[in-house]
Amino acid sequence: PLVSPIKWEVLQCPTDDKVGFEAIFVHTTPTAPVIVIPHGGPHSGASTAFSLMNALYCALGFSVLLVNYRGSTGYGLRSLESLIGKVGQQDVADVLAAVQMAQSRGAGPVGVFGGSHGGFLTLHLIAHSPELFFAAVAHNPVTNIAGMVTSTDIPDWCYNVVGLDYTPSLTPTALHRMFEHSPVARDLAQIATPVLFKIGGSDLRVPPSQGLSYYHALKALGKECELFYFPEESHPISGVAAEADSAVHMARWFAKHLPKVLRR
Repeated sequence: PLVSPIKWEVLQCPTDDKVGFEAIFVHTTPTAPVIVIPHGGPHSGASTAFSLMNALYCALGFSVLLVNYRGSTGYGLRSLESLIGKVGQQDVADVLAAVQMAQSRGAGPVGVFGGSHGGFLTLHLIAHSPELFFAAVAHNPVTNIAGMVTSTDIPDWCYNVVGLDYTPSLTPTALHRMFEHSPVARDLAQIATPVLFKIGGSDLRVPPSQGLSYYHALKALGKECELFYFPEESHPISGVAAEADSAVHMARWFAKHLPKVLRR
């Protein structure tokens, strides 16, 4: 059976502020290449409930690491509020700490996949630690909060995550704060990880220009990347055909760039 050999364990990750966080390590063998999945939101969370995609990855020879970094829901107000004003910093550090814990259990080569704020983290991570990640997939990623604030359906989010109160009047100070927390503020030239972008052309939450502009920047730098553009899809990219296409190409991308995967 597809799911019978799959195991999972909850990793307890301590932090200096004593808040801590958890990560869910799903695998058939802990030494398999691992796909790290930081959730979006950022105030949401991953659970141990059955996931078809996680089962698929395990069936193909991967393991999966679902990271509930500080700021995730379900861990109390102190954890939730600890991330405000620290996106792109604290959450990045937590994901890296979770990866180290999985590696201490023997996890193999590392890939990363995230959507929305998870895509934001994916792009931060491959710029922060280009030597760690062998492959990345970014699904409708937030790449430049300052460029998103005037075109998203949640402009207040752009203020809140960087620690500012919402106001309809933008200021240079606010724009600078948003920019400095964004993946585009990092040195894209040092990125060595191949990146697959999945973009929904009808996304009102994270406008398509966010992912498209980052993709074009990487292409201009000669980086290895691919783009799948779904003109009728919105933020989730959840249409039957689009979701199936996404799953196949994500598996292909990780199988191409992570060694010793795909069961025969």
